[in-house]
Amino acid sequence: MCGEKGSAKLISFSSHRPGGQKCPPPYWTAHYFQFQPIPIVKRAAPVSLFGTMTQESRQVLIELLFLSLYLDDHLSLAEDDVLNDALDTLGWESPNPREKFIFRAFAGAREVASDAIKTEAFLTTRADLIKRNGDEAAALTWLYRVLGSDGISATEKHFLGQVEARLYP
Repeated sequence: MCGEKGSAKLISFSSHRPGGQKCPPPYWTAHYFQFQPIPIVKRAAPVSLFGTMTQESRQVLIELLFLSLYLDDHLSLAEDDVLNDALDTLGWESPNPREKFIFRAFAGAREVASDAIKTEAFLTTRADLIKRNGDEAAALTWLYRVLGSDGISATEKHFLGQVEARLYP
């Protein structure tokens, strides 16, 4: 029985030869029957740095993201992917639908981007709202993440500098 390589007849791992001598199990059982216990570990639910933002700060951040995209005049696929990730991760806690707000935010960003004075006023009021809610770090992190996803252009660098100067005077 021990001489039969690849034998499918396996009685036990301590098979015996007819003369009472022990022989090893067939060669394939060493690999086939390697059982390793799977540790049962309870993992904590993922905690998002951005889940603690207030709804007002989320809305302001979305407006700033859209303004930054208008000022840059370039939306890459990488920026689009990270922007969508940001919108999903930020969450939404408003009785009004997020899509309705997004349409208004796009229109507002388009209008503000065309005038430097309006852009300055927009940045100042939005930065004040974020500071009031204590969400400076999260907002700036998302702005850098979205705009830096394809490399930061000179326009994006200027915009981020303006926002950062207002958030951390």
